[in-house]
Amino acid sequence: MIESVRERELEGTIPQQGTGGVYTAYAPETLDQYEEKKVLFFKADWCSTFLLLDARLKLERDRIPPDVVILEVNYDTAHDLRVTYDVTTQHSFVQIDASGEMVKKWNGSTTLDEIVSTVQ
Repeated sequence: MIESVRERELEGTIPQQGTGGVYTAYAPETLDQYEEKKVLFFKADWCSTFLLLDARLKLERDRIPPDVVILEVNYDTAHDLRVTYDVTTQHSFVQIDASGEMVKKWNGSTTLDEIVSTVQ
């Protein structure tokens, strides 16, 4: 059994962290392992703006601040999360606190800088 985020990195189940924060797929079992500021990114694979931002985030992963975790959530399949956070469109972002409560919600950021400047 993998016990920590670092062990998961070594196992290759989440991307290794550089000096920056994290950009990885959402998984309920890992949510509690991050103490950083968590941002849920509701994306759809068919959305051209998602594809562009996804590519940018992967290229700029080392620029994500160390206190920020961006978790990619599949808009089409994550119905419960969409209801919980009242997300009605893809390419939406929800910052949550340690207990999973919404801190902030916004739509349409197209760059890492826009996301980071919006996170509280």
